[in-house]
Amino acid sequence: MPSPLMLDDFSSTVIANSAGDSGTLSEDARLEAFEEGYKAGWDDVVAAQQKDTHRIGEDLARNLSDLSFTYHEVRTNILQALRPLLHEILGKVLPVSASAALPELINEHVSDIADSATHLPILITVHPDLVETVGDLIPESSSLPVSTHADPSLTNGQAMIKFADQEHQIDLDGAIANMNAALKDFFEAEFKERANGTN
Repeated sequence: MPSPLMLDDFSSTVIANSAGDSGTLSEDARLEAFEEGYKAGWDDVVAAQQKDTHRIGEDLARNLSDLSFTYHEVRTNILQALRPLLHEILGKVLPVSASAALPELINEHVSDIADSATHLPILITVHPDLVETVGDLIPESSSLPVSTHADPSLTNGQAMIKFADQEHQIDLDGAIANMNAALKDFFEAEFKERANGTN
């Protein structure tokens, strides 16, 4: 049977060398070795911290860039979705609402005029389709000298109220047209800026 493998024992030699080295090192040398080791460890920690700070800064910048891109994409998509809805409201809903609201606005204006000048004749000019509706707003028992006339050049959202030397114009259709123009300008500017990458 072959003899078992025998390994050399170096432990006593290492201990002896360590003991011999420590015995030969002066106190100043030991302190200097400790300082160098401490400084090397501190430098490693600072370098690692700077590396982590740089990485965190890069990650933060990338995340902020992604968030900015996402925000602008969401905003653009919302505006694109709202655009036809707003045009529908301004093009179809508001004109109908304006036509329905015009007689009441005329009534308010006439009431204000009547409070200050009850004896002056008042002339209301509207589109032919609204003459009867506006006339019905004036009670038969009213002592106001109000007359209603038709003018086919006016729209269902326009009216002229004249008394004495004053004239009031109600132009709901003009207000709607101004809103349409403002909306058009807004979307054109918005998407132009987005296309140029300035937004």
